[in-house]
Amino acid sequence: MLSAGTKPASASFREYNSRFSDPVPGIGSLSNPGSLVWEDVLDDQHPYRRAPHTADIINFFRTVSPHKPYFLSEYGIGSGVNWMRVVRLFEQNGYPLAEDGLFYKARRDQFLADYEKWNLAEAFGRPEEFFIQSIAKMAGQRTVGINAIRANPNIVAHSVTGTVDQGMSGEGLTTTFRELKPGTVDALFDLWAPLRWCTFAEPVNLYRGGKVKLEVVLSNEDVLRPGDYPAHVWVFGPNREKVFDRSFTVTIPDPKTVGEQPFARLVFSEEVPMDVPTGCYSFEVSFEAGAAATGGQQTRFYVFDTTDMPAVAQEVVLWGEDAELAQWLTDHGIKVRPFDASITGQRELILVSHTPAAPGGAEAFRDLAARIAQGSSVIFLSPGVFKNGDNTTAWAPLPNKGAVQGLSHWLYHVDEWAKKHSIFTGMQNGALMDYTYYREIIPDMAWTGGSVPAEAVAGMNDVSWSYNAGLTVAVHKLGAGRFVLNTLLIRENLDRIPQAEKLLRNMLNYSGQDLSQPVQPLPADFANQLQQMGY
Repeated sequence: MLSAGTKPASASFREYNSRFSDPVPGIGSLSNPGSLVWEDVLDDQHPYRRAPHTADIINFFRTVSPHKPYFLSEYGIGSGVNWMRVVRLFEQNGYPLAEDGLFYKARRDQFLADYEKWNLAEAFGRPEEFFIQSIAKMAGQRTVGINAIRANPNIVAHSVTGTVDQGMSGEGLTTTFRELKPGTVDALFDLWAPLRWCTFAEPVNLYRGGKVKLEVVLSNEDVLRPGDYPAHVWVFGPNREKVFDRSFTVTIPDPKTVGEQPFARLVFSEEVPMDVPTGCYSFEVSFEAGAAATGGQQTRFYVFDTTDMPAVAQEVVLWGEDAELAQWLTDHGIKVRPFDASITGQRELILVSHTPAAPGGAEAFRDLAARIAQGSSVIFLSPGVFKNGDNTTAWAPLPNKGAVQGLSHWLYHVDEWAKKHSIFTGMQNGALMDYTYYREIIPDMAWTGGSVPAEAVAGMNDVSWSYNAGLTVAVHKLGAGRFVLNTLLIRENLDRIPQAEKLLRNMLNYSGQDLSQPVQPLPADFANQLQQMGY
């Protein structure tokens, strides 16, 4: 900053040593007309958050800044850029060598290389479908965020990120060629209506018999006259069968009597037991007379009946210490025993959590690799087990280990996908992963680079700006056996999120095939393979 005076004095420049967000006497966020001082009367923030938005993030937007008006001057969730279409539009308009066009073409070619390497046609049929699903998904994600924002009476303004895809990114409501993104205009019409229902159901994934908290906030920008308005809430099941309904009344007080009212207020809240079959359920609300609000149809949640979970017949061998996991397996009817190095004459279904078996290091992983090569199957639930010092993949049984790294999950975000595969039997698959269904399971981390797997089962591709991609579930072969690498948040969510249980059971059943066969001799070049793995 410079010293006060009639002219700038460069010699007086000093670095300002406090963040703007720190409380500093005399410095506020604005100066009203006629005022001669800064006034600390508005909180101006850019609160980008992780996508998909979890319950904590949704609650943040619903409750932020209870003591001061809040100007949300930047926020949004973007989409991918349809590099297939954008490149062709540059060609169609006669500018195939334009700088922007060449940028998009280079990114498209990177995506296509991974599309072929991981055989993504198994999920999408053609590359264009990946981009179509990415762009279509954006409307739903903006609805989740703005639904929470409209429910917060403290948020007085919101500047949306952004109007158009700019800076080569997918952050806009329209594309770089000003084309509308499917569903986005419809979503915004609903979201910015002056009278709107904002509905919430948590948790969005629960076991049968658990409770779901249903909440309705009415966002009312002085549309309704004072009076009583009858309304109704419902929960409908997978076949539109009614499983819950309740009438209630919204009372709008007279501001002449009680003063100015907030733009948003809670009008319904109830915890409801969900003793209902497995399926997707819809929480909906509507006025019965006198008012016509938008919203009220978008809130979904999923219920899982434990009796529908696939049984696991094969005995599981737990390699490494994880007493909680061992107890969970036992409690859920899955036979488990600790790893015993002296047992060598049979194929085993080996489950690995966070910690290697003793003694750890090269000796333990060398023995495990030999068991795989002779026909055993191994599931690595957590990539942390491979860490050695700063090397996150040091002990992975791969010649080219690649890396486990975090990919973008905010305004510019990856699109996660899952193929139709035995590991996803009975689950949403064969497309981009649904952000409600897999909300708690989607990780930040993925396997990038490295050896190409025998089966790329699930992964994530960032086509929102610069390109990056990785795998969250991959099957690799080694000799007569195979192993599964995973970064999905399965171990972290057992007993809490039903999808974690179902994924683990599916992984065990998939990996438990063919284990009745006799063990096979080690490959002739196995010593060389171990050397390439760094063992």
